[in-house]
Amino acid sequence: MNRKRTVVLTLPGSQHIAAGMMRELNLEPSRFSKFDLTPFTGGELYMRVINDDPGCLRGKDVVLTASIHDHTDFFNVLLAQDLLVHKGVRRLFIAMPYLAYCTQEREVHPNDAVPARMIATQLAAGAGAYQGISRILLDTHTDGIQNYFPACHVPEVMQGKSILLPAIKKLGLSEGDFVVASADLGRPKWIASYANLLRARFALANKRRAGEHSETDQFVGGDFNGKDVVLYDDLTRSGRSAVQALNLYTENGATGGYLVLSHLAANNEAALQVLVDSPFKRIIVTDSHRWSQHPIVQDSSKFVVCETAPRLARRVADVFY
Repeated sequence: MNRKRTVVLTLPGSQHIAAGMMRELNLEPSRFSKFDLTPFTGGELYMRVINDDPGCLRGKDVVLTASIHDHTDFFNVLLAQDLLVHKGVRRLFIAMPYLAYCTQEREVHPNDAVPARMIATQLAAGAGAYQGISRILLDTHTDGIQNYFPACHVPEVMQGKSILLPAIKKLGLSEGDFVVASADLGRPKWIASYANLLRARFALANKRRAGEHSETDQFVGGDFNGKDVVLYDDLTRSGRSAVQALNLYTENGATGGYLVLSHLAANNEAALQVLVDSPFKRIIVTDSHRWSQHPIVQDSSKFVVCETAPRLARRVADVFY
């Protein structure tokens, strides 16, 4: 492993992942570099890597931690990618465990834009002919989003189960005393997979949608009477659906519940507070999204935040070394 050739960079909202990568890769502090991101009054952005050596990036293996939380992050990743490629990096590993607009991956109504497709094609186009890029995502909202990338740019999709399962097992739940449950019918195979790995049965609920809002209102199946439910969803926005689902399960015989999320993609602080004030006993999330680092989350004994850096660092080692 050539640590002297490795440089770690991060964009806003992913600093905690970069810190974990530095630790897991056992890199000296000098291997971490920062971006200067200065907005101009007119709305444009100035970006540079803070280093006065014009050749500091040439021939380096660069790790960029850059979850895409919104359209600003998308532009920042495009700009950073272009900068690094044109500065002659040897290889570029972009860790973007959260991908914004992942729930807008297809047309629902005639003439809908499909932002997930646009993000994929533009990230690939921005790299030009350069093929030294490896990208990694975590639990995309819909299987197949990665296939919007052209063939030589298809990212790896890391499964959150390997990160979340150890935390679920630490809850100390006894086999037969809990079921793995859903808030909707969007992920029945994922629910079944978690249940199989935890040696548990599963239950499913359905959810009505009205634009951005949804409401869990009916059961589909599963025996959870007298048992705790471990409710899994890939992400939450308002927190309301998860809380409504738990209430529905408990009103129909469940004794309590836990929430497991791949992405804490909350809309705002109010959504975090909804979860803190909810009847969930514990809420297990990965740190893929910047909201996982908010004081409301960090200061709450209800939240368990699981690091993505150990798994990401292993993939970096596989790719670079």
